[in-house]
Amino acid sequence: MVESSWDLGILFFLNSNSGLIQAISTVVLVVITAFYALQTKRTVQEIRRQTKIQQMPVIMLFVRDIRDYMDNAADYDQQQKYRRKFEDFLIRIRTEGESSNYYLGVRN
Repeated sequence: MVESSWDLGILFFLNSNSGLIQAISTVVLVVITAFYALQTKRTVQEIRRQTKIQQMPVIMLFVRDIRDYMDNAADYDQQQKYRRKFEDFLIRIRTEGESSNYYLGVRN
């Protein structure tokens, strides 16, 4: 098989300049590695920030009318269904002499 002079020229160039090619490749890889290190640092900072926010206790206090969750406020069975659904995190507000349909809620 006969190689052309162009193929031999490329091989001769690569062989005679191998040190320069290796140096340029090393610099490019160092730049790429520095970029990835910076991106990793930013990612770690964001993860720490999100973890801190997620673990931060945030307590919300609200007053809700249980009838807001019902289509038909006059339906007693439906009222009881929604009361059972929300009873774990709602505290019923009692007025003098009777219970109201308003609930005090506390959430984290």
